[in-house]
Amino acid sequence: MRKKERVIGSLEQKKEEHKMSKIIDVINDLEDLIATGAADENSIAEAEKELGLKFADEYKEYLVEFGSVLAEDVEITGIAKSKNRNVVMVTKRE
Repeated sequence: MRKKERVIGSLEQKKEEHKMSKIIDVINDLEDLIATGAADENSIAEAEKELGLKFADEYKEYLVEFGSVLAEDVEITGIAKSKNRNVVMVTKRE
């Protein structure tokens, strides 16, 4: 029974990794993509501490890849100096 659980867990993990890589591919394919630059682990940890939560692994991957994003008139929050794209500032404002 344990072997089956490990296999299922492994499959679920692979599905999540595939899903995140697809999201990153979609973002990379956006026209007029502007990324603020990769966030480092320290900046991510500081944001988590300030908000009192832990980001999902997928969101951390996005932060490490892009920081935050502006593309096709859409802003995706993350680690950024801009108060409109900074996840800490936007979350506290909401």
